[in-house]
Amino acid sequence: MFEHYTEKARRAIFFARYEAGQYGTPSIESWHILLAVFRVEDQLASAFIRSVNEQATIRSEIESQIKIGERISTRVEIPFSAESKLILTHADREAGQMKHQQVGTGHLLLGLLNETQSVAAGILANHNVDTATVRKAVASSPP
Repeated sequence: MFEHYTEKARRAIFFARYEAGQYGTPSIESWHILLAVFRVEDQLASAFIRSVNEQATIRSEIESQIKIGERISTRVEIPFSAESKLILTHADREAGQMKHQQVGTGHLLLGLLNETQSVAAGILANHNVDTATVRKAVASSPP
């Protein structure tokens, strides 16, 4: 499923699963993908979330909005939520519209922004990250 993702985007998916396990969440949610994009330290994401302090603030905002459960072993399969599946679909569509051969972390960021009712999109909006600016930056750089 992720064979057309860049190495960094695949790492982000791996870390999204890790974040879900750390928070004891039974499915991979939008905020896990957002935290994972930060974790791979992609230069594009860093351009929009400008400082480590801001990233720490975002993690705190997420933690204030979610229920933290008991950690889940890395041996346990954690599925994507319906919302996260839509985010991945949005990311794939964005890459296709840009005629990019691979889905990168910038496309994942766009996927998060396109799912406007998600926790991640709300937090990004609160930090002045908007779809048009991200789309322009992603379209002008390789995935």
